[in-house]
Amino acid sequence: MGESPNGGNNWPIRETPDILVGPRSVAAAIGGTLADLDARWTPQPLRFNRRLLTAVSVAAAAYAAAAVACLLLIDSPGLVSPAEGALLVLAYLLATQVRFELGPAFLLGTEVTLVPLLLLAPVGAVPALVGGAMLAGAALAVFTGRLPADRLLSALASSWHVMGPVLVIAIAGVPEPDTGSWPVYVLMFASQLATEAVADTLINRWDDNGQSWADNLRDLLVSQTVDAMMFPVGLLAAVAAMTTGNPLWALLTVPVVLLLTVGDWERRRRIRQSRARLEALDRERERGDAALERVGEAMGTLLDPDALVELAVLSAGEAVAAEVVALPGSGAAPPADPDVAAFAEAMRRRAVAGNRATVGEEDGLHGLAVPVGGLNERTALVCARTGQAFDAEARHRLVTLAGQLSAGLRAADTHERLRHLAETDHLTGLWNHRRFQEDLRAAMGRGACTALVLIDLDDFKAINDAHGHQMGDLVLSAVGRLLRDGCREQDRPARYGGEELAVVLPAATWPDARAFAERIREDIAALRVEAPSGERVHVTASVGVALSRPGAATPETLIAAADAALFEAKRAGKDRVAGAAPAVRA
Repeated sequence: MGESPNGGNNWPIRETPDILVGPRSVAAAIGGTLADLDARWTPQPLRFNRRLLTAVSVAAAAYAAAAVACLLLIDSPGLVSPAEGALLVLAYLLATQVRFELGPAFLLGTEVTLVPLLLLAPVGAVPALVGGAMLAGAALAVFTGRLPADRLLSALASSWHVMGPVLVIAIAGVPEPDTGSWPVYVLMFASQLATEAVADTLINRWDDNGQSWADNLRDLLVSQTVDAMMFPVGLLAAVAAMTTGNPLWALLTVPVVLLLTVGDWERRRRIRQSRARLEALDRERERGDAALERVGEAMGTLLDPDALVELAVLSAGEAVAAEVVALPGSGAAPPADPDVAAFAEAMRRRAVAGNRATVGEEDGLHGLAVPVGGLNERTALVCARTGQAFDAEARHRLVTLAGQLSAGLRAADTHERLRHLAETDHLTGLWNHRRFQEDLRAAMGRGACTALVLIDLDDFKAINDAHGHQMGDLVLSAVGRLLRDGCREQDRPARYGGEELAVVLPAATWPDARAFAERIREDIAALRVEAPSGERVHVTASVGVALSRPGAATPETLIAAADAALFEAKRAGKDRVAGAAPAVRA
């Protein structure tokens, strides 16, 4: 028999003991991502939310009361002995343990065992027998840890489907095992579907994440289609038992259940195999990701001259079995032994002078040097060792490595030049606005006070109007040089935009920031810019200063505070410094 899905916390009709949260078809799971498959394979049943638990509790209690009422009010002896009835209940219990996933629904085998129970057992006892079997199956799953305890209630609540056919038989009587009774059989099945749909839809309304009426009924249609295909199998077994007078014929449904069990086991085996394969692929993917990361790191070193030199020194020592590797003029540490250092320098000079690989020997120390380009000065990669001279293979290896190092250093130098051009304002030689934003954010992220100085050249438009834009460019260039010369190494001067300049002062104090701003203002006021024609132009600047304490401001609020201080300096008469409060709050 079919069972609707439990997407999120949706209440499942006739929930099985090993229900998964958000079940899907095996094919869809295997075709999905690794995480998707794990979510479908690993049982992760959610506990019901409070509203849904209340609804399920009410439905379970109501079903228990209805089952007791059927026992008391419906008088029907049935066609089986207690022992035979127990066998039918065990067959039904076995069927509840088998579940297949079929599209959006669960495929269960309970329908083939339900029909014999309805037609052969005392009809008034059937609700109690079905509820007991469902409860026993859920208890087994709770005991083994496959389900939370609240599913005991849903096992009872999901048994309402049996009430429809029980009422039909109670009213119409047990139908005769012939074709003339087909209207009763059809009515039994139709009432089962109707009871199932009503119960599930009503309870689903209490789920905070429940589906719409239409979606819920559409999901039920799949499970009920499965029931429709299994109903005739159970009916044939029941008719055989009624016709022969031997109720054990109803146990012909057990092989069908066993077949479903084998199919369920095989499906799970295939899932385990597929999961093992996918886990193996996952491990391969992780190894591939690690390899890609290492490749990325290696590519990154191509743009870092120091990392390239370090890598080349290490590689050269391994490639030619050298005891000493030196690269004079590169920043790499020279040999500790003065005599070895002098030998390496001599080898470097010979290789550079001859512009070729050079071998040498002095006092039992054998050397091999190959010229390297791409640094500020022409140098050579020098290897030395005792006991054995370097052969042709070693020379070939070192020449190859030196060539790769030279190409890498040239690429790094080109990249640095392009990066500098991309981040530098060509007119002032200061950092551009994009780099200014990066430097400000980085300085504020170091956990120390950061000062921001905004500088606006006074009446700059008048200079352009009176002397031309070329003169304005000369003024900006001169002020840019002044800023570069007047800043500390850690300070970050930039052109903010137009005639506005900015300086980020990392790890600054308020007195230092004010003093810096006053000094810059005075230096600009003392500046006289001379045009090619000999004309000299005087310029002044208004300066705004703001300071942020760690965690008390963002780059946006610090810029806004410095801009407000700059506006105050302009309004107060220009050619002066104005400062915001030392603590800028976000």
